[in-house]
Amino acid sequence: MATEKRKRKEHVPPTCTQVKLPKSRCSGKKFITAIARLAPEK
Repeated sequence: MATEKRKRKEHVPPTCTQVKLPKSRCSGKKFITAIARLAPEK
């Protein structure tokens, strides 16, 4: 289950991977949106 969660997290923020910004900078609004999108799915 841990691997599936990790795969989903990586697939949620595509803009983050495309821009290749620092983790600290990327985990800003994008991270919140990713969690917000995963929350309703759970």
